[in-house]
Amino acid sequence: MENNLSLNNLTNTNVDLRLNSAVHLSLIEIVLGSLLHSLKFPFTGHMLSLNQAIYLSRLSYAEETRIEATKACLEVSALVAFFKTLSPGGKRLGPMISLFMQGLLFTIGVIIFGRNKLGHGIGLVLLSLWAFFQPILSYLIIFGIDFIPALDYAQTKINKFGIDPKFIIFFILTVYFFKCITGIILLFTTQKWAEEKWGQLDAKIKKLGKHLPLKDKKCTNHFQSYVKELLNPFFILTMVFFVLLLTFQGLSMDEVMIRCLRPMAILTLLFFLRRSSLVKKILSWLESRSKRFEHFMQRVRSGLASLMHEKSMANQEYNDLINTIHSKDYKKILILGNPGSGKSTLAKKLFQDLGFHHIETDNLRWEENQKGKSEKDNFKVSLNKQLKSQSWIIEGNYNLIKNLLPPVDLVIELNLPKWIVLFRLLKRDLGNFMKKPFSQTSDLFWVLRKGLKQSYDKGNLKFKSSINF
Repeated sequence: MENNLSLNNLTNTNVDLRLNSAVHLSLIEIVLGSLLHSLKFPFTGHMLSLNQAIYLSRLSYAEETRIEATKACLEVSALVAFFKTLSPGGKRLGPMISLFMQGLLFTIGVIIFGRNKLGHGIGLVLLSLWAFFQPILSYLIIFGIDFIPALDYAQTKINKFGIDPKFIIFFILTVYFFKCITGIILLFTTQKWAEEKWGQLDAKIKKLGKHLPLKDKKCTNHFQSYVKELLNPFFILTMVFFVLLLTFQGLSMDEVMIRCLRPMAILTLLFFLRRSSLVKKILSWLESRSKRFEHFMQRVRSGLASLMHEKSMANQEYNDLINTIHSKDYKKILILGNPGSGKSTLAKKLFQDLGFHHIETDNLRWEENQKGKSEKDNFKVSLNKQLKSQSWIIEGNYNLIKNLLPPVDLVIELNLPKWIVLFRLLKRDLGNFMKKPFSQTSDLFWVLRKGLKQSYDKGNLKFKSSINF
């Protein structure tokens, strides 16, 4: 009981950390990022990307596995990118793409090298590249096949100002180098921060959030509550600062009013959506669906893990089978199994490794049927010719050959789970239908009609040994 409680507390703590990190990064991007971008402050994007790397590093250390760390970093990056749409000034689309792509690049280092200094350092180096590649990729998307002429146009502009292209490349590499060095120093410095310092920062953000609009106050009259939100001193101060910022940018009064209406509309929409019973029902329905989906994914992951375990076990069993055949000097092998159990696949693999003659009774019967003579007599004659070899492996329809076989050295019975056999037969029938529609018999239909055999009648068959594979 205590272990379950501690696990739940740990999960809740990680969820709170993700939410806090998303809120912190969103406030920094919306408030500080918009201000610095509006003022054309140099290297603003680079500083914000380093700040994102610090928060992602903290998230990564808090998780227990690489997969959970990757999920946390991607979730927070996606949330911050979404909230960037609420930015009152500056660009939005470019920073939104950058926020998510930088989070994705950071996780590459975590996945490959782990949740340690090396993984976070490599992630920061990859994250820092995006600020330099984003303009190139943007031009590639805009110009398309005319990307090379666009580079020529940029080259003419550079030559017009008398700037040496080599100097530009040197400048970019220098900025990238110092950015990586600065970021690594910040990562290692913040890593030593005690949780108390991070807790103090969280407390400041929560204290700031008490004055934010959209606080869920207990008020029966929604309109009265909405007016109180509009008269919130923090919101009024924010709008005044926003108007001054737009005015200093040289915008007309009409443009200033239009841009001010945007956050007002978002505020109104979010205010009433939070209090809508329909939205609450939709969110509860999505939550129940997400739990079902998570349960389904857990079953899929456990199934894949069992399949991988079975595959490794099958490889070991096959090696043991080869060693048994060599040590016992078996020369005549019979393979039994349901359609789709892998008789032909195993026989072909044994043929490749042992060099024994491979006899497929189904193909042999089909070839004799094409000759137009007595099918039974011709099949018996052809089978006897095939069995004259010193060493052979025979597989196919056991009912055709159980009274025609000479003594065998080894009988291999393939016993697979029913769902694997049915899945293989369905896959086989679909492949045959795509090649020759309506010209192939259905093995799946035959199995569903006849049923899957659990054992075979070997009363008249003489053999030295038998194994289940």
